[in-house]
Amino acid sequence: MAMTKVALAVTAHPDDAEIGMGGTLAAHAAAGWDVHIVVVSLPDQRERRLREAAAGAGVLGATAHILDRPGTWQVEDLPVYALVRELDTWVRDLRPQRVFTQWHGDAHNDHALVARAVGSALRHSPADLYLAEQANQYAASAAPFPVTTYVDVSEHFDVKLKAVACHDSQSAADTYTEHLRARARYHGERIGCAFAEAFSCMVERLEIPRPETP
Repeated sequence: MAMTKVALAVTAHPDDAEIGMGGTLAAHAAAGWDVHIVVVSLPDQRERRLREAAAGAGVLGATAHILDRPGTWQVEDLPVYALVRELDTWVRDLRPQRVFTQWHGDAHNDHALVARAVGSALRHSPADLYLAEQANQYAASAAPFPVTTYVDVSEHFDVKLKAVACHDSQSAADTYTEHLRARARYHGERIGCAFAEAFSCMVERLEIPRPETP
């Protein structure tokens, strides 16, 4: 009996996974993968954002996890070695085949810090690693994103938007809808579908199919 495959998303804030890779995570969940989202920081409104994180992940078919710390905190409150050690535990326990995180060139420093920590935490893992396109394309310091991988999320795009809407404490729940739709339509046109999400592949293990035996 084949074991269930695990997809792991690691992001800086409670709404980042839904915004950056929600369609892709929903697609994995629909295909039978066990999907987990690890959120590194809880910057404000602790109880409300915990509820939003659980609700958003639930819409995607995923399970949300928040680092176990009291109160609220920022990504920079955790020394890099401590963050890597925390992520080491999740990677060891979940043993994911695919990992999604944010881009190390993201204009948002929290996102870049998390991306680097995830890379370190996967140093002993054979998991594939994909970095998500930064959400804020309008940041003055936004750099070109090296897209290598597209995921057709046409069947799951409405699910993504519903998951984003769960984070109603954040302006992104209202203002990003059209932006996300426009970006997904743009990427979809590149691969001939209605909506797609874009990633930069850092590690990918190609599996060569074995010839069928007669």
